[in-house]
Amino acid sequence: MLWFVIGAANAIAETTITLNAGTAEPLITAEGGGYYGELAREIFSRIGISAKVIRLPSARSIINANEGIDDGVIGRIAGMDKKYKNLIMIPVPVVRLKFVVYSLDQKDSVENWGSFKPYSVGYIRGWRIYEKNLPQTKSLTIVNNAEQLFRLLMNGRAELIMFEYYRGTWWNEHLGANAHIIGSPVAEKDMYLYMHKRHKDLVPKITEAFKAMKQDGTYRKIKDKTLPPYMK
Repeated sequence: MLWFVIGAANAIAETTITLNAGTAEPLITAEGGGYYGELAREIFSRIGISAKVIRLPSARSIINANEGIDDGVIGRIAGMDKKYKNLIMIPVPVVRLKFVVYSLDQKDSVENWGSFKPYSVGYIRGWRIYEKNLPQTKSLTIVNNAEQLFRLLMNGRAELIMFEYYRGTWWNEHLGANAHIIGSPVAEKDMYLYMHKRHKDLVPKITEAFKAMKQDGTYRKIKDKTLPPYMK
């Protein structure tokens, strides 16, 4: 009997939670590092569980989490559990994303969604925030990924491109685009961690561990280490 109890305890201790993320550097790297990777490992280590984060295409990531192929998904907006009924949201934001506008000309100016009308604009296919809010523009080009987006700007095929700040900063430096953020963010959104409902018993523990990280400064240290500060 004692052997059985010890064996069960060891099995729990050896459990690895697999989360996925439908994004890219610097939020998550191909190797499972970056902000989301380090954050998840710290959260789960505090409740005695190892964790890893894998990178998937955005649409596939939420489906895998909902179907239980993976244990959860990190970096999604609030309310995803209304559509994906097998998911439970951890009610503490993992990060606040800023959706910004890049230009090669610092004289360009946008103050609201209506300000885009006289410009040629580009954004990545499937980004609902732009599909819903962007009015008619001088011209619009929709691309498939971040590199194509910045190449539009660099090759003069778009005067403005719309993207998320952390990933935009990474690609701007990676490609040497020398783009500038103009105006204030057009939107900001808190992002959350969701767990598959089979882990519902872990949700209070995860929540408390994450709150403790924010209180003791660990959250800030991970963020400062892995993400660039917001600078226009």
